[in-house]
Amino acid sequence: MEDAVQSGLNQDYEQNLIECRQECPTCNCEADAKLAVAYDLEEGWSPGTLGKEVTLPFSYAVSRCLPTQKTRLNNADLGINIKNCPELEVDALNVFQSPFYSLILYLFEYFDISNEEEIPIGCKPTSFKNYHLPPNSQCQLKETYLTVVVSDTELPLSINGRQIRPELYGDEINGYHYFYLVLFISGWNMDIVEEEFLMPIFSGIPSTINISSNEEYGGSVDVFIYRECCWHCNPKPSLPATILYPKVDIESFTLTNGDAIIQDGKIISSFTIAPGVQNTTIGIENRGFFTQNNVYIRFVGLPEGIEVSTTPELQKIKAHNIGTYETTFTVGPNVPSGTYKISLIAYSPNGILDTIIMDLVVP
Repeated sequence: MEDAVQSGLNQDYEQNLIECRQECPTCNCEADAKLAVAYDLEEGWSPGTLGKEVTLPFSYAVSRCLPTQKTRLNNADLGINIKNCPELEVDALNVFQSPFYSLILYLFEYFDISNEEEIPIGCKPTSFKNYHLPPNSQCQLKETYLTVVVSDTELPLSINGRQIRPELYGDEINGYHYFYLVLFISGWNMDIVEEEFLMPIFSGIPSTINISSNEEYGGSVDVFIYRECCWHCNPKPSLPATILYPKVDIESFTLTNGDAIIQDGKIISSFTIAPGVQNTTIGIENRGFFTQNNVYIRFVGLPEGIEVSTTPELQKIKAHNIGTYETTFTVGPNVPSGTYKISLIAYSPNGILDTIIMDLVVP
């Protein structure tokens, strides 16, 4: 976001904060002030991560969301305990179902500034800055970048190598503009997001967002980029007892470079991981004759400083099929070198389906 725009938003926030504290010293004024600024949509597409006029080609270096550190949410501005919220009148609208639904729901469904009395008790978003979760919490990071390009001229525009078709908006008084919209997501269910957002969607967050025209264009365009870091946190389910002869096995555990740790259900290598991010794929095979519902995976025994996220969090695996899970390991710089015994567990609410114990090597 441009410095002048950000400065103006900061001033609005500080003014709202002062007024709130004067009127209600016991209220959560930090959250109220942030929502009041976000609710002011007169500027159309602000506030956001970026908003500026640029010439093409243009590149934007992506700043990724930070993972949680055990029970502390890093840089989480606002949080909502949805257990305190009444059922929605909007069918099939869930705050953790699709990107930006928290903004849609709680600004336009629950948070009506003109009528404070209608805000449900306990459902109002509150500040989660450095909030510590209960020790048995399990969080999944869901990350989103929405890219919006606005042009007065229809262009053959490409974003990260994909040609994007525009939508025409406006009227005769204010003029017409071409809008190019693209969504980058990680951690969300792709099928659900594709149903909700009628725009090109990339699975995965790139290191750079590149915008270019397929023909020479001497003018400028407006680029807006919005980031949402959504941590979906629930109590970590306790592991149930082992099921005898479940016929559901851990089939494979593979690094993105193709190196296999587990193959055909057998360990063929130790798992070596260095500080940084390592993406892996895990396959769970259902050799039985019945569908296995709600199959989870979990790593047990990871040393302090290593975080793991899994997509999808759970899935249904039909008979004689393999369910695939994408797992991302984030290794902090202070993890001591050594060899650790860790367990990869496949389980359902009915019990543990399979367990494999392996060596994790931190060089």
